[in-house]
Amino acid sequence: MSFTYHEAMTRMTLSLEPMFESLVQTVLPQMVDRGLATLLVEQLSEMARAHVEQPMQIMVPTGRAEDVAAILPPSAQPAPEVIEDPGLEPGQARLQVGISRREVDCSALLTTVAQIFDAYVFEAREALSNE
Repeated sequence: MSFTYHEAMTRMTLSLEPMFESLVQTVLPQMVDRGLATLLVEQLSEMARAHVEQPMQIMVPTGRAEDVAAILPPSAQPAPEVIEDPGLEPGQARLQVGISRREVDCSALLTTVAQIFDAYVFEAREALSNE
């Protein structure tokens, strides 16, 4: 009966793996997808302050132009042009104001979170197999 605190924590962590996996693969991507349009408007506004009256473009993945265009402030002058780019993955976008460009890549953040979680679960399994 040598059930240690460490072993209990490891077993608890492994029992939560399905929940964490669902979080990383379903919940977080949906949150990023919903928040992408808002993030793009914030970034574009910041860029526009530095480049007043310059043409603005937002390149988004296929199927996202309408979502982004719907939340653009009507007072933005000149009006930003929203362009669908089939080369962009969900969670990615490119912004351009005049000659200034900026990349937005939320998918890279999701990939990093998934890799960290996978490493944590791997270490937990290793610790359990060594006991």
